[in-house]
Amino acid sequence: MKRITCLSLLCLVAISLQLHAQGVYVLDSGTPGGASSIYLPSPAYPTGGAGPLGVVPMPASGFLAPGAFGGMAIDQTTGFVYATDGVTITVDANPIYLPFAAVPPALPLPAPAPPLLGGLPINGMAIDSIAGILWMTDGVSLGGFTLAAPYLPVTPAVPLAFLPAGGLLTGLGWETSTGSLWGCDAGGRIFNFTTLGVPIGPQPVSLAPSPIGIPMAGMAVNGSNGPGSIGAPFCSTQVPGFHICVTDGAAIYDALAAVVSFIPNPAFTGGPARGLAFSNDFQILPGGVGCPLTGATPIGGWAKATHTGPAGANAISMVGGPPATTTLLLYDTCPVPGGIFIAASGETLWVSPLSPSFAFVPLFTDAAGAISVPVSLAPAVSGITYTMQFAVADSLAPLGYCLTDAFQFTTGVQ
Repeated sequence: MKRITCLSLLCLVAISLQLHAQGVYVLDSGTPGGASSIYLPSPAYPTGGAGPLGVVPMPASGFLAPGAFGGMAIDQTTGFVYATDGVTITVDANPIYLPFAAVPPALPLPAPAPPLLGGLPINGMAIDSIAGILWMTDGVSLGGFTLAAPYLPVTPAVPLAFLPAGGLLTGLGWETSTGSLWGCDAGGRIFNFTTLGVPIGPQPVSLAPSPIGIPMAGMAVNGSNGPGSIGAPFCSTQVPGFHICVTDGAAIYDALAAVVSFIPNPAFTGGPARGLAFSNDFQILPGGVGCPLTGATPIGGWAKATHTGPAGANAISMVGGPPATTTLLLYDTCPVPGGIFIAASGETLWVSPLSPSFAFVPLFTDAAGAISVPVSLAPAVSGITYTMQFAVADSLAPLGYCLTDAFQFTTGVQ
């Protein structure tokens, strides 16, 4: 086995092979107070798929009125999830990070959505977290607003004059790597334009209509595989694409694919989605069952979204372990395909000690059974991926260590 004594960004990059992962959340009015977690393609989920958390709680969004209008966006730096029914904006905390937050974030209260030039309900939202701008569209115009109520304008509202006659955007996404916005309409026409509403090249850029004939109603930009990111490594069999994503609620579609490429949404309720949002969250690979000696059930992950850029300070974390106990952080570029099932304990080992790129870091839990390893992703490029799993010393465990679920992450632009 390879022993290393530090886990700085330089240590990670020095042995890295890279690819893309992460996930999106689908919001629809048929699932009040929750959003479907869908993983985009990665080494652990080569064709993507439903995340093991299923429909995750977004309780504030449960106050939104039923209906097809709306939008969804996630601030990578805070983990705040914005949702709207067109007239009201709610904010939830991304639940995947709540176990690792010392103090749950103070969330803004529901507030009225601001008006735009068209006078229509808000029909799409996107966030530029570096500039701190919440972009919104009513389908025919665009404006930038503050990230907190009362959502004051920070840019002039502009018309979207490039839309065809009668055209109406139903989804909006922000692409950090190009500083531009993407939009879709109900028929699946895909548009790319500047923050002034000026089209970038011929429009529409592509066409991705719903195969089942319902409106495309949400758009998201995958920040881990855009311009400037690194390519997938030899060890991944994942399908390419899914940089610009759209949804009709039934599935996530690659908006720029030459042929239909999609990931089903098992929580589909039968109608169009209200919104779609990308987040640089870690993907969970189930494998832990708890520690037999102490009864502890430790879980591991990152303290926040694994984005690069100015707010890229982060931490690899574990909570719920036994106090003052030796713990190993195992990591590798790709997970073992399907994992290694340990029949004696019911656990699954996802990081193989026999892999030439395997490495581990010896750590020690604190008095609360927690671990936090600071890592700055600020200077990293997008696309760096690792699979990690904590192993906690336990004399009754078959391996002498009990395992957490594994977690795979990919860096993405802020």
